[in-house]
Amino acid sequence: MKPFRYFLSSLAVLVMTACGGDGGDSEPSTAIPSTPVAATETTPEPAVQAPPQLVLDAPSSNLDLAANASFAASNTATFCGYTVPSKFITGVVTSVHDGDTIKIGATNIRLDAIDAPELAQTYGPQSRDKLKSLVEGKSVTVYYTKVDKYGRTVGSVFTSGCTFANLEQVRSGSAWHYKQYQCEQPASLRAEFSAAQLAAESADLGLWAFVAMPPWEYRNGTDPTPPICTSDNPVWYAPATTPTTTPVSPPAAMPSTGTSTTPYTPVAGCKKIWVNSYTRRDGTKVRGHYRTIC
Repeated sequence: MKPFRYFLSSLAVLVMTACGGDGGDSEPSTAIPSTPVAATETTPEPAVQAPPQLVLDAPSSNLDLAANASFAASNTATFCGYTVPSKFITGVVTSVHDGDTIKIGATNIRLDAIDAPELAQTYGPQSRDKLKSLVEGKSVTVYYTKVDKYGRTVGSVFTSGCTFANLEQVRSGSAWHYKQYQCEQPASLRAEFSAAQLAAESADLGLWAFVAMPPWEYRNGTDPTPPICTSDNPVWYAPATTPTTTPVSPPAAMPSTGTSTTPYTPVAGCKKIWVNSYTRRDGTKVRGHYRTIC
């Protein structure tokens, strides 16, 4: 009987030791605490976003001649009965941005002498659609003298059928006559554009059927007084010069210095000739001038 008790006692000791019941070395308790501990997570702060910026449909100063704009003097020409600059480009209109801006290939064209409603303004989309009907996909000729500070060629746009797109936009009530730049027009065109706007306004055509705010005032918040033109000619006008022939005289005799008695003799066989103006192959122009040939 004793051996059996001894066996049970030894078995109990072994069980307690295996379960960590005695005072010997044991692993740390991994029991889950009765009270749950809330997990601590760091919530990232939302990123600071920049306030939305107002994006205009056109530059704030549509046709300003700034320091980085180019303006070339030009002779006048006549096209479809209108006085225009002599410089021009021709091409097919590939797109129409709004009522006064088109594109020919990679060249942006700003119609001169007019200002159409911005796309965000009343009648802006209709003005663009009117210009589309006039020129999109058609071959046009643009007569111009300047490139504005936004890199746009500024000029008068004509279709092959002699539709003057700039004037037609005013006639149909799709754009204003931009009188801030009226001095860039000959007097005859200033009068015709003004009369076209007055007629459209009187008949409530296009934008004039609505409460119309000029686009320059919409963009800049001001309505400046148009300039007073001091000439019937446009400001870019440069009259053609006719070369005059000046008789060539031999140079005067050199004054005596007292060291020689030999009179001055002009070099024989030399003469001056007039060379007319011409254009080099690279497109640069050379003005007429005299050249001495010996």
